[in-house]
Amino acid sequence: MIKKPKQTFALLLILSLSNILFAQHVRPILKSRPVDYEYLAAPDSLGDRASLKMPSASRANGQVLPYPIIFVHGLNSNSETWNATTNAMDAQYGLNFGGRFDFCLNYDGNYSLANTNYWPTPNADMTIFNGTWYSSDYYYVNFDVGLDGSFHPNGSGYDVKSNQQAIVKQGVALSEAINRVLQLTGRDKVVLMGHSMGGLAAREYLQNPSLWVEPGLQHHVAKLVTTGTPHGGSNEVTGGVILSGVDCQSEAYRDLRTTYSGSNADGVYLFGGLESYSVMDLTFCLASFYNIDVNCNGLSGNNIQGLDQKNLYNDLDYSCIIGECSGCFSSSTTGDGFVSDVSANLNNYYTGLNANLFHYYASATFEIHTDLTSQILQNMEGLDEPDQYNLAYGIDFNTTYEGFVTTQASNNINTPNDFDEYKFIVPSNSNVTADVWNFPSTSDFEARIVNSNYQTVGTAFHASGSLQSISFTQTLNAGTYFLEILGAQAPSIYLYNFELTLSPPSPPVASLSVSNANICSGGCVNFTDHSTNNPDSWLWSFPGGTPATSTSQNPIVCYNTAGNYDVTLTATNAGGNNATTQTNYIHVTGSPNITITSQGPINFCDGGTVVITAPNGYNTYSWSNGTNNTTGITVSYTGYYSVTVSNNNG
Repeated sequence: MIKKPKQTFALLLILSLSNILFAQHVRPILKSRPVDYEYLAAPDSLGDRASLKMPSASRANGQVLPYPIIFVHGLNSNSETWNATTNAMDAQYGLNFGGRFDFCLNYDGNYSLANTNYWPTPNADMTIFNGTWYSSDYYYVNFDVGLDGSFHPNGSGYDVKSNQQAIVKQGVALSEAINRVLQLTGRDKVVLMGHSMGGLAAREYLQNPSLWVEPGLQHHVAKLVTTGTPHGGSNEVTGGVILSGVDCQSEAYRDLRTTYSGSNADGVYLFGGLESYSVMDLTFCLASFYNIDVNCNGLSGNNIQGLDQKNLYNDLDYSCIIGECSGCFSSSTTGDGFVSDVSANLNNYYTGLNANLFHYYASATFEIHTDLTSQILQNMEGLDEPDQYNLAYGIDFNTTYEGFVTTQASNNINTPNDFDEYKFIVPSNSNVTADVWNFPSTSDFEARIVNSNYQTVGTAFHASGSLQSISFTQTLNAGTYFLEILGAQAPSIYLYNFELTLSPPSPPVASLSVSNANICSGGCVNFTDHSTNNPDSWLWSFPGGTPATSTSQNPIVCYNTAGNYDVTLTATNAGGNNATTQTNYIHVTGSPNITITSQGPINFCDGGTVVITAPNGYNTYSWSNGTNNTTGITVSYTGYYSVTVSNNNG
């Protein structure tokens, strides 16, 4: 039994973290290698070279999952261990493989020193080799790489036990892989799935904000799935070392320990402690670890904060797949032969975490640990979409996505349905259409739209035996919403993927009016938007006007020069845009130029008068002495007199 204090399941409060590096990562340079190393493994003992899974150019840029999956293998293994599951995903669901990222984690071949530097830095431990990558649904990360970039060097002169290197190095490599996948796909998050030590590599990235793609700001992980991962370590000796060929002096075996047999001290990588040979002592190995530089900073003697002592963030979904072997020879009472079921359950190490738990039951003589990557049912259950609104996967309009209905976790069996949550944003008041199809006709399905207050605002139901589709349109105000898919659970329901799409509102039909299309120079007019289908942005063009452009919905524009002027309005919403141009729409004439004349001398004695007049032909007259609507006035006092006239143009 592992007896470790639980750590707190932490909120993601970035501003409270004082030790975060906010500098941007320096991207490593890709190292070249022979082209055939991408698709053929290194020769085996007979000289044969196995073919490797490769992405297909004909299926490039084919993404149907909301977030791409990155598969990470375990100790002394390689990425091909995932082929049974991913080949089934390809065949059953039509998913697309994006490529494999090959990292060598002991590039300088020096086992006694460790660092996280990338080639071409002198004595660097790490390098990433060039490869073929496309925008797709899932990717592999592979550490079984030789100095020459070969896949599974298998004891050759280029084999530096890259897949038995420190978990810290694996976390650094995974950061680079995530960065590249985000750039390839244009998505803002990934799903990480790790087997055995690969799950710890994913946690190494996730729980060290300095490694994040945006250091200290965003980790860009939507879900973490671990299968057979020793979150509490493993002390298996017979199965763990002899049967699997693991080097008991390696960095990886050092990091995976729950305790050390020589000192009985807690494993330093997982639970913290001093980098010391007296602490990190294995009596059965008959030799010391190659190095005790757990944090790979090139030094020994540091006091390490263990992985299980670090914050685990609550802004992503978690699943753990646990192997339960009947008959396995193991010092653990229950588990998969390598990892106990206590150690494989992340909930045992973080208070408040409620990771979904799934179990694989089988009988074997030694272990079922290495079988976990091939268990399609449990792996699809682990990859199922979140059932909580705050963890919902983001989706966009006019994009088709695939989703899955699976049986629920063993610690979440209070509902007969699988709830899958997706989040979308409506930028303006509009009608949104939700379409869900391709689910089995033998199952009940329901689709709901839920607002940010978690209230259902639209729903449609598909009864078992009816048509295999749901479609409904809902009028929504601007805001954040959730598309919730409910599917009835059944043993083989995971074999059927459903598809969904959100159709945005119809694009606007641009229309406008003006307060007065005929004005004098120097005059101003009010334009009014009458576009239909709820535009949320506007772009006006006013040649000859001031301003010449505007993004206001109803702008005011002035014209200083006589002439005829066009007006263009482009209205936009989530469905698209539409423009209208009114040619010679505004007519600007010069201002009236009038002269006041007198009907007699303008110099006269007290008691005298004179009549002054303005020209005929104007609609209104307004004299400075307050007299209106007459072409002339009689004045009897000394002073200045003026008149304002107007016609149809102003």
